[in-house]
Amino acid sequence: MKRGHKILIIGLGALLAVAAGAFVFLHGKRTEIRVSNAQLQQQLAQTFPVERSIFLLLQWQLANPLKSMYFECRRICEKSSLKSSTDVRSTA
Repeated sequence: MKRGHKILIIGLGALLAVAAGAFVFLHGKRTEIRVSNAQLQQQLAQTFPVERSIFLLLQWQLANPLKSMYFECRRICEKSSLKSSTDVRSTA
C-alpha cells in the first residue's frame, strides 16, 4: 500500500473517531434559549420595516410584524405584511 493511501486511511479513521465522539457527547442534549417578550418586541422593532429592490423593477416592503406565542408547544409564530410594487422603466 502506498504511503499516501495510508495517510488517507489514518485521516479518515481520525475523522470518523471525532465524529463518533461528538455524536456520543451531544446525543440527547438540548439547548434552551430564553428570550423575554419585551426583548423579542425590541428586536422586531429594530428589524422592521425591511425594504428591498430587485433589478430596479420590483420593490417590496416587509412590515408590521405580528407575534404570537404558543407556550404549550414552545413556539413563536411571526406574521408580517408584504407590499410590492413594480416600476418598469423604459430604456428608450
